[in-house]
Parts: sequence; C-alpha cells; structure tokens
Amino acid sequence: MESYRFSIVIEENSRGFRAHCPELDGCCVQCRSYEETIEKIKENILRVLEEKLMAGEEIPQPFTPCSLDLEIQYSLN
Repeated sequence: MESYRFSIVIEENSRGFRAHCPELDGCCVQCRSYEETIEKIKENILRVLEEKLMAGEEIPQPFTPCSLDLEIQYSLN
C-alpha cells in the first residue's frame, strides 16, 4: 500500500465550505458543513488519485502551505 500526502485548502463562504487540492487539477468540492467538506474532498482525491495511477501518471507532492494536510493510503490491489 502506498501513502501520499496532499495539501488541502478550505475556505468558508456564504454557501458553507469550499475545499480544493492545489496539487490535483480539478479536485475541489463545495459543501454546507466542514465535516462533509472533509469527507467529500477525501473522496475526490481518491478518485483523481486512482485515475492518475491507472493512467501511469506521476503523483505530485505537496507544494502549497495549507490549512489541512491529508495522508491518503491507496492500493491498486
């Protein structure tokens, strides 16, 4: 099982919370609660990570100061 680290930026706005992962293009969510935002961004990261791994693409390393640092473990098996 591989471990990956990604930066997560979370912002509060009039609709609730928005989170995005700067290292993964298109990886963002908008939810009403903070807790839901964390769960949905994790799901989004896993989806994008799986797509990149299946395509043989390189997985980027964190490069942005962030409000939350997630470690994701993933196995293709």
